[in-house]
Amino acid sequence: KYIVIVPVQFVTKIDFSKALKEHINSNKVCSVIYHETHHAKERYFNCDALTVDALGNVQKFETNTGEKDDAYISLETYIFNSDFLREMLKKIPDISSLFTLKDIVHFIVNFQEKVHAIRHDGYCRYFASLLDYMKFSFELLDTTKFSSSLFSDDWKYYTTTHNSTPVLYGINADVNDSLLANGCRIDGKVEHSILARNVIVEEGAFVKDSIIFTDTVIKKGCTIKNAIIDKHCLIQNKELLEGEKDNPIYVPQGAKI
Repeated sequence: KYIVIVPVQFVTKIDFSKALKEHINSNKVCSVIYHETHHAKERYFNCDALTVDALGNVQKFETNTGEKDDAYISLETYIFNSDFLREMLKKIPDISSLFTLKDIVHFIVNFQEKVHAIRHDGYCRYFASLLDYMKFSFELLDTTKFSSSLFSDDWKYYTTTHNSTPVLYGINADVNDSLLANGCRIDGKVEHSILARNVIVEEGAFVKDSIIFTDTVIKKGCTIKNAIIDKHCLIQNKELLEGEKDNPIYVPQGAKI
């Protein structure tokens, strides 16, 4: 009877059972989940901002152009009555063949129905760039602040299980302030970095302020700083591979350097 649509560019922690209950109680055919922020200029530039009336309905949408810090930001997360959405999808091609889902919701607000606004409180990050990905990933290394707002003992996350071995640390391994996944083999130095499954850092290699993806090998003598290295890469003939703090270097999947 109901359809929930969630985008990929926002990372949030939402109890959809509560959101769905609020949608049903509103007696509206469509609801949008929004996040109140005091950092709209910095974190949510070019996102949809919405105005909510006293009854909890969306009055209008407008693009956040970075003119003010306080805003209600649409998370582009929608709950529809399924019959209504099917009918809208049949009608929309006659209105515009270029309409996106966001355009459909704007059209509903402007010309058809009242749309209910559901408030989201808590962790929320908008990923608009490679730098955002790195910055927000590193936030989670702080278990006393950001990590605790996203992860809790009573909230399980389900993902693919590979049943691989624990991290193997060599006798000369030196690891600080980092997150390492199962299957990694570390004989070198890793500092303030995130390593996915089965990453190998050989003795004499140094990884700092970087994110290394699955099955990548960092050979002896290589230094990696401010980099995002994709899956199945081999870094072997590079004494220094370094990006800038505000402009990390990206190495594509399968690259050999």
